[in-house]
Amino acid sequence: MKLYFKDKSNRFKVKFFRDTAKSVFKKLDINDKVELGLTLTDNLEIKKLNQKYRGINKPTDVLSFPIDTPYKKTDDHIMLGDIVISAEMAKKQNKKEMNKLFKHGLLHLLGFDHKKNKKEWRETSLKIVNC
Repeated sequence: MKLYFKDKSNRFKVKFFRDTAKSVFKKLDINDKVELGLTLTDNLEIKKLNQKYRGINKPTDVLSFPIDTPYKKTDDHIMLGDIVISAEMAKKQNKKEMNKLFKHGLLHLLGFDHKKNKKEWRETSLKIVNC
């Protein structure tokens, strides 16, 4: 797995998120030959992204930008997409909260949607709660 990481807050290490992602992929039996990007930013930047891509002119805690699915057969790395988290928006700005937001974004990159299929989202979220 390749994780491209940028932390504007300089509070978190890439290893924390890489370990979480690997654990999620293992629990969900997904090939970890994937690439994804993770940016930890502030409210101003995520507000701009939320406006541009969702038409919502306010900050949010996490955004996901899926590119490809990990379920297709290939020997190459698959680019899942990007996750952007507002470290400023995270209520406690601690590892537990960031882990929760990262997993939320990761589920979206994997094709799960809590608005379209609440039951599937809930079941999958429970599988990875301890990752």
